[in-house]
Amino acid sequence: MKVETTVLKLEEVFGVLSHAQTFELITNLKKSKKDLDYIVEITKIKMAHDISEGNDASEGFEIIKDVDLQMIFLNANIDVLETALMCYETKIFEKRTFNNLPFNIGLN
Repeated sequence: MKVETTVLKLEEVFGVLSHAQTFELITNLKKSKKDLDYIVEITKIKMAHDISEGNDASEGFEIIKDVDLQMIFLNANIDVLETALMCYETKIFEKRTFNNLPFNIGLN
């Protein structure tokens, strides 16, 4: 399995992607995370079967090692995207004062 080791930078995400694009990307990454979890579970089941049959299970260990490494980078990218979403959310409202009363005004 080829492990993608690119970690997004907040300034790149926030400066280039829109709120909708960021949300779509984080949704896709979270789906990928679930898919990788499923691969690990299936691999463990196959490894248990291989071991009970007396077969070599080393391929399963390699798959799990690669998936664990990929999860590290995937989680790092999800964290960056979540931070970017929070940056977008803080730009949606602005605090204003009217008749000496504070208001949050939506900018959209």
